[in-house]
Amino acid sequence: MRFMTRQRSRPPLFKDAAESTFASSQARGLSSFEDPVGSKKFTFVQLEAATKAFALEAKIGEGSFGTVYRGKLPDGCEVAIKRARRFQESAVQSELAFLSRYNHKHLVGLVGYCKENKEHLLVYEYMKNGALYDHLHPKETPSTPSPVVSSWKLRIKILLDASRVIEYLHSYARPPIIHRNIKPSNILLDADWTARLSDFGLSVTEQEAQAANLTVKAGTVGYMDPEYYNLNHLTVKSNVYGFGVVMLEVLTGKHAIFKEAEGGSPESVVD
Repeated sequence: MRFMTRQRSRPPLFKDAAESTFASSQARGLSSFEDPVGSKKFTFVQLEAATKAFALEAKIGEGSFGTVYRGKLPDGCEVAIKRARRFQESAVQSELAFLSRYNHKHLVGLVGYCKENKEHLLVYEYMKNGALYDHLHPKETPSTPSPVVSSWKLRIKILLDASRVIEYLHSYARPPIIHRNIKPSNILLDADWTARLSDFGLSVTEQEAQAANLTVKAGTVGYMDPEYYNLNHLTVKSNVYGFGVVMLEVLTGKHAIFKEAEGGSPESVVD
């Protein structure tokens, strides 16, 4: 298996490409929000109360498909609650379907979900140490360096954790899963600095990738496999390419797409 393919031209590089995402609510062709077996169903009122009416101070993140809030359930359990944007219900259904079916210690844990009228929400275990991306690229210089930055041992541990869950998706999940959006902002860290892979809104099974004509590219520029981007050839190797970029980002401290100097041309960490 090739680790990093260089024969094909990569997706174009442009400003803020590391956080620019190709996404589509039709990525999996799911149009209805189906109730999964074995997942706890919450009411909207319960989750509204848990987040203090989705208060701004409870907001901990925002992605392509919705906003994530920190919440506390009546039993005192801290959770992360993703509230889907309008017309992104299919991505939420995709993630709910995957997380309610598969279980691994390096997958983010699904607590439950809510489906009421036009509101679609997912409830996850709360990851105290946030996303790997925020430790590698903090918005402000912290007074004390993150353990991720100061400890090579911890960085290697996080990469090993992520590699184990990717191996699980490829070799033990049936059918194998193609995540399509492996990047540092989707690798979350719990209180013990254990890495958990999250955000399965763009995921497809290997069977779906082979059977369907996935004409809409889905993923994040800088992490997308060139063969998928250029030839529409999607396999589990696309996950390996994305993880390879993450490894380079962790080892060099650079963004997947970066500029050496102000006003310079965007470059890829792969180059």
